[in-house]
Amino acid sequence: MTTVGDLRNYIHREKSMDIETTARAMQYILAPVVMISASALILNGMHGRYSNLNHRLREMARERLKLLDDQHESVYKSERLDYIDNELPIMMRHYVQVHQAITVMYIAVMLYVINMFMIAIAYQTQSATIALTALIFFLVGTSTSLIGLAINLREFHDSHQLTQSEIRRALSQ
Repeated sequence: MTTVGDLRNYIHREKSMDIETTARAMQYILAPVVMISASALILNGMHGRYSNLNHRLREMARERLKLLDDQHESVYKSERLDYIDNELPIMMRHYVQVHQAITVMYIAVMLYVINMFMIAIAYQTQSATIALTALIFFLVGTSTSLIGLAINLREFHDSHQLTQSEIRRALSQ
C-alpha cells in the first residue's frame, strides 16, 4: 500500500517537477482548452437554433390539432392544414440535423477533455506512445468538430432554401 510519504519521496526523486516544469506542463495541457472554448461558442449558437426549431415544431403541431378540432370549414383552414402537413416533416428534418450536429460537437469536446488528461500523463511519464496517442485524440477531436460543423452547415443551407421557398410561396398568393 502506498502512503502519502511514499508519494512525497517519489515526487522529490528524479522526476521532481519544479515551478517552470509544472508551468510548461500546464501550458501543454491547456492547449485543447482553446478548442473546447471554440466548441462551446459554436454549441451555444446551435442550441439557440435547436430551441427555436423545437418551439416552432410544437407550435405548428398545436395549431394543426386545433385546426383539426375546429368544426368550421374554411378555405384558410384547408390551406393552413396543407401548409402545416408539408412543413412539419421538413422542420423535423432540420431539428434532427441540428440535434446530430450538437451531439457530434459534444463528442469533440469530450475528446478534447480526454486529450488534456493524456497530455498530462504523457508529460509526467515522458512516454512517447502516450504523447502520440494524445496527438491522435486531438486530431480526432478536431476532425469531429469539423464533422459537426459540416452537419450544421448542411442544415443552415437547407434552412435557407426552405425560407426562400416559403417566401416565394407567400408572394405568389
